[in-house]
Amino acid sequence: MDSVPNYLIGIGIVSLTVTCSIAGLLLVRRLVPLDVLQSNHEVAGAKFQVMGTLYAVLLAFAVVIVWQQFQAAGTTVVVEAAKIADLFRDAAEYPEADRVRFRRQLLAYAEVVVSEEWDAMAHGGESQRARQEYNKLWDIYREIRPRDLSDLPTAIETLRRMNELGENRIQRLLRSSASIHPALWLALITVGCLIVAFSYFFATKKLASQVLMTAFFSGTLALIVFVIIVLNRPFKGYGRISPEPIVQVLVRLRSLHE
Repeated sequence: MDSVPNYLIGIGIVSLTVTCSIAGLLLVRRLVPLDVLQSNHEVAGAKFQVMGTLYAVLLAFAVVIVWQQFQAAGTTVVVEAAKIADLFRDAAEYPEADRVRFRRQLLAYAEVVVSEEWDAMAHGGESQRARQEYNKLWDIYREIRPRDLSDLPTAIETLRRMNELGENRIQRLLRSSASIHPALWLALITVGCLIVAFSYFFATKKLASQVLMTAFFSGTLALIVFVIIVLNRPFKGYGRISPEPIVQVLVRLRSLHE
């Protein structure tokens, strides 16, 4: 599914769900007499309300989880961009040769993250070149030696921000490949199918009316599941988290570096 656009996934999920639900309804109406189905309304109605409420809670739980994860991934990108800007400013305290090398490598890392790693994260991976550029940044930092004790606080602060940059990078990569637990997916799909099948116990005299209601009902459930899938893919497809925070920082830092 990583290579399939989100809108195609949505169309496929909704279309397949509606088609299968209507097919199931037509089969039940063909095999079971109308009066038999209508005789179940009183008992089935009470049970359907309970099942519907439980499934609504399950859906809301899943939506909240993926939305929180989506927001956390976006925050991680913003914080990572801020750390790049902080490190760029820290370099101003170093001798000119070290400052130029450090800043140039920092910009090189950020550029590779935007140009290569964002596309790699769409498939749950990472850019090997971005990792290499990040390691080179550490090599340059290790080669910078404080001239005296007055330079030590700057070196310590830079070390802290370098570690924080690495933490943000790891969090971003992990969140690009994170997914909902398979048990939750199993519950969402299984209970959703049972809810739609349970609705067949209700019957109207006009079959066309019930077909339309079933299509709306199953399509709505499928659409919510599609929203969960999209939010569960924060760096994939249309509506994914943008590298714009890092891009904006790059634009400003390039002007300062030049």
